[in-house]
Amino acid sequence: TAVAYENMPMGYRTIGASHDIGGLQGNDFETYIEGILEFFGSGGGSIDPECIAGDINNDGAIDVTDIIRQVNIIIGTGAPATDYELCASDINGDGTVNVIDVISVINIIFDRRSLQTRFESVEEIDVIISNDKLEIISEGVLRGVQMTIESNSEELMFNENLSMDISYNKVDNKHHILIYGLYGNYIDSGKHTLFESDDSYRVIEFIAANSNNNIVRNDYQNNFIEPNIFSLKQNYPNPFNPSTT
Repeated sequence: TAVAYENMPMGYRTIGASHDIGGLQGNDFETYIEGILEFFGSGGGSIDPECIAGDINNDGAIDVTDIIRQVNIIIGTGAPATDYELCASDINGDGTVNVIDVISVINIIFDRRSLQTRFESVEEIDVIISNDKLEIISEGVLRGVQMTIESNSEELMFNENLSMDISYNKVDNKHHILIYGLYGNYIDSGKHTLFESDDSYRVIEFIAANSNNNIVRNDYQNNFIEPNIFSLKQNYPNPFNPSTT
């Protein structure tokens, strides 16, 4: 008389029943109710609202405006996300909204699935962290990158030669960055500078998506130039006129 259903891609659960719970009786009633509560999150847990995957603004259509709202949720701009928006944004149902979900919505709108067959999927990339820039080396194309960078720099300088869409938001000393190709653009194989910085920085989060819309492994390589010793030398010329080193 009842069917429990879980929709993983859309990220919600529901139960349809042909009876009124108030009319049930018998020794198994408590077991039945406990089963319902367990299905919805062990009794008292929050229940994800029903939503249409990709229709973030709930206007009955999946279009570019949904991508804009989804990107704003990730980088932390605009109004706080509602439960419905989070549900509709989490396309793969993994409980996290990130660059993978953005690319999934782009695929829905523009049918970019052909990229999966055109390019060999890369499984790992090198992330090179230097004093003044961050670079990547990849043997295959990347559909998008998501980063959280901690730095006192007022603004990071992004590589415009990537020909990618870049959404950026700075909150306190954390820079939230999303690099994606709205119209099918991608980061080609090879070595690329993602950004340059005029101050030291720390990578808090780095997510890269391959042509199959999967997260790739990151092999971090530090390329800092740091002094081994500190010393103070005699100035020259000494005596000096009019200057010295």
